[in-house]
Amino acid sequence: IGSLNVLRRTKTVLDCCFENKVKKIIFLSSGGAIYNNAKIVPTPENYLSHPTSLYGLASLIAEEYIRLHDKKYGLNYTILRLSNIYGPRQMKYWIIPSLINKALNKERPIIYGDGEQTRDFVYVGDVVNACILAEKKGNRKIYNIASNKEVSLNKVFDIIKKEIRSE
Repeated sequence: IGSLNVLRRTKTVLDCCFENKVKKIIFLSSGGAIYNNAKIVPTPENYLSHPTSLYGLASLIAEEYIRLHDKKYGLNYTILRLSNIYGPRQMKYWIIPSLINKALNKERPIIYGDGEQTRDFVYVGDVVNACILAEKKGNRKIYNIASNKEVSLNKVFDIIKKEIRSE
C-alpha cells in the first residue's frame, strides 16, 4: 500500500503542477532503496538502479514518471535521492530516534543482523539546503544527497549511549 501511495501522490502532484502551470518541482526520492547495497560507496548518480523492495521500485517508477511528464508537458525537475535523514522532530520509529529511546530506557535496541551494516546519515538541515539549491540549479538532473560517511548501526548506538551518559 505504501508503495502505491508513492505513485498516487506523485501523479497527484504532477497533475496539480500541470493545472497550475508550475515551472519546476523538486522531488525527494530514496537513494538507499533505489541503489540497494551498492558496491561503490559513495554511490554515483549514474550507478545502476537495483531496487529490491516495492518502495524502492515505486520510487524509481515515480522518478521515471516525472521524466515522462517533463517530456510531454515541459515540467522542469530536480530529483534528490536522499540517504538516511536524521534530525529534530523525527518520527519515533525511524532508526536514530528509536536508538535514542532505547538508550534512554537502558534497553537493547532491535538491530537486524550483527549491527555492522553501515548507513550514510545526513542531517535534515543539509537536506533543506540541497532543496534550496535545487530550486535554481540542477535542471533535469538527479543528485544523491548524503554525508559521504559510512557508519555502522552499532557505532551509532555507541555514540548515542555515550552522549546520554555525558548529560
